[in-house]
Amino acid sequence: MNAHTEVRSKEFHQAMAMLSARSVRGMYSEEKKQKARRECLGHLRASLRPPVAAGENMDIQRREQV
Repeated sequence: MNAHTEVRSKEFHQAMAMLSARSVRGMYSEEKKQKARRECLGHLRASLRPPVAAGENMDIQRREQV
């Protein structure tokens, strides 16, 4: 997971996923399209996660980066 998909509200991640999905249409480079798709999926996955306590935030981010 990248820095853009840190632990935030479900609504935030859903909105960011929608923006990423819409941006794919206007891109010409396959690399940029793939990056936007990955970002979209990252936000969708983050929106499906159950809320965590503030102390657990850092543990989750560390595990996902490995």
